[in-house]
Amino acid sequence: MICNSLLSESTKSLKIEDDRLKYFIKTRWTFIYKATYSFVRMRQVLDKVVTNHPEEITNSTVKKYLKKQDFYDKVNTLAKLLRPIKNAILMLEGNQTNLADAFIQMIRLGYVITSGNLFRRNLV
Repeated sequence: MICNSLLSESTKSLKIEDDRLKYFIKTRWTFIYKATYSFVRMRQVLDKVVTNHPEEITNSTVKKYLKKQDFYDKVNTLAKLLRPIKNAILMLEGNQTNLADAFIQMIRLGYVITSGNLFRRNLV
């Protein structure tokens, strides 16, 4: 695990808001998106840690992935896919939701999946 103080210091020097990586929480589906998007947002910070303090990352597999551009491309693509799912879940949990709202959310999700061939280019 990367030292929290090192991440916090790096985010302040790079002027990045919300200086923490998010972790998955089983009870909230929307946290999958938040955890994934935190990697996208913290890319510069993670690059700085890998470059300037490689000894802080003790897991060699994690270090290998953090050095790969392809890893960040896939995480970014996954975040783009998860965002409409997160939005649909939040909207469907509301008290004023009806079947038409659910249908519209499904159309939006279908558009994200088919536009730009997300899966074929980046995730598969």
